[in-house]
Amino acid sequence: LVRMRRKRCFAWMLSGLYYLKQNPKVWFKMLKEGLSTGFLQTDVHLNDPPELLYLILTTFISILTGKHPALKTNVRGNYRSSLIYLRKTLQEKNIECIVFDLDGTLTKLKIPWGEVKNKLISKKLIKPWNSIMVSLYKSKGKNIYYEINRIVKTYEEKSVEKIRSDHELSILLKELSKIVKYFAVVSKQEKQTLENILSKMGILDIFSVIIGRETEMLRLQQLKEVIKRLKISPEKTLMLGDTIVDISSAVKLNMIPVGITGNPYRFQQFVEYGIPCFKNVKEALKYIILQKRYCS
Repeated sequence: LVRMRRKRCFAWMLSGLYYLKQNPKVWFKMLKEGLSTGFLQTDVHLNDPPELLYLILTTFISILTGKHPALKTNVRGNYRSSLIYLRKTLQEKNIECIVFDLDGTLTKLKIPWGEVKNKLISKKLIKPWNSIMVSLYKSKGKNIYYEINRIVKTYEEKSVEKIRSDHELSILLKELSKIVKYFAVVSKQEKQTLENILSKMGILDIFSVIIGRETEMLRLQQLKEVIKRLKISPEKTLMLGDTIVDISSAVKLNMIPVGITGNPYRFQQFVEYGIPCFKNVKEALKYIILQKRYCS
């Protein structure tokens, strides 16, 4: 959908027209991005009107006739199948642990990452083409890691001030704790920051293991650390996350992945990949509780 290019994005407005039939919100997100950055940052080539007209007409015809390759994916069928798979798994397996990503899953941290990156670039701590987390990962064990980490942590700690208690989430987790033995959090924030956030949300005491970036930075390694510490079976562990990295890491370890996202494009991705997904973590937890009650 969107390819990040420094502060600008490239929007595939023409190539993504099939979303008008599958998920209109996704295409309108592309349209909004294209209009905000200008047509030069899209696949709409105004310098060749005949070619543009031909592409639009042929794309619309293929969509209306159902012959567009992307429409061969049965989105609704995929979504139903993924939930059936999750329901069957929850009813048949004794789930030992639920692992959560933090930012974007349990809560949303209000961190101005663009501002953080600009500050790090101005201090010559990272290269403009590298992400903050990639820079931290590459520099781990070196002096520059601690300089980058200090600045990033300052912004992360400021975001903690905006966190509020979540009573409903607390009730859902406590309800689940009656049937699930362990809860864990994995995140790219440091453990102390994570504990402060979970404490303000009123759910810190629920978690048995909290893995921050000072222990491991890669999601796959963080999940391995959870398995090692709790001595749990991956096949009986749910992983709730908001990114493809969360999901792919869980799959590699034979965990049961569940996508959490309010982003229409990301939601579409999860569905197309056959991953059971929900718009927010509370919706997912309610579904899990319902299925576990059904089989008890």
